Amino acid sequence: MKIRAGFVSNSSSSSYIAIGVSKYQNEATFSKIMKALGLPEDIGYDDLAASKWAEVDYCTYRKHGICLYENDGVYLIGMGIAEDIHNDKRLSEMKTRLRKLFKKIGVDVSPDEIKFEYGEIGYG
Repeated sequence: MKIRAGFVSNSSSSSYIAIGVSKYQNEATFSKIMKALGLPEDIGYDDLAASKWAEVDYCTYRKHGICLYENDGVYLIGMGIAEDIHNDKRLSEMKTRLRKLFKKIGVDVSPDEIKFEYGEIGYG
């Protein structure tokens, strides 16, 4: 077992705590973000592993500070917040930071569209 910053997982997975735009809660905004990133909505693990997105950092892939959380297809676009929680940041501050990241790629996201998410990402 690995223990990292309060998360426990087996050796073939990583736990995450994040905020972001969910494909299942807000398809329209999710689609805009994927398009702005130059990615098809149905991109999966094999496609990402073969691309320049292959930087693992408690999320499946990361670029421009934006994380893609993938499990049989990307389902959340956002950022990890474990460090922010550890540093006593407010959720509103985290949402503001993520909104700025989205703004840099040309997508305006309202705070209400950003949701809290946690789980485990499996590898292999």
